[in-house]
Amino acid sequence: MRERCGRLGSRCSLGAVNDNVNENYEALAGLLGGREDWRPETQDGERIWCFGVAGAARLVITPEMDGFLMYRADRDDSWVIPRIESVGKWLDENEHEHAGLTPLQEQLKAYLEQERPGEADA
Repeated sequence: MRERCGRLGSRCSLGAVNDNVNENYEALAGLLGGREDWRPETQDGERIWCFGVAGAARLVITPEMDGFLMYRADRDDSWVIPRIESVGKWLDENEHEHAGLTPLQEQLKAYLEQERPGEADA
């Protein structure tokens, strides 16, 4: 059985979709594997890459048939970038804005330091 897939409504098999998603995942792994604070995860059966410290996912990239679904947690916004080179360029220009702890992590850190003075320095 063939299904509609892709943004232009082209026909392709489920196997072709999986092949494209797997190829995009491998390209993403090649791009992000050596970058600081990036880690692969699986969510609801999908392989994704998350950026952030201490478990935060400030940026999330999901490989898709037509490219890479980008998600920014600070804006609760997502969009697709079609080429891995464009993903790398966007990250080079914007990733630094998302480095470090999230505002909620900063609040928790301050609270814990206030509750346990001196222990945070140990």
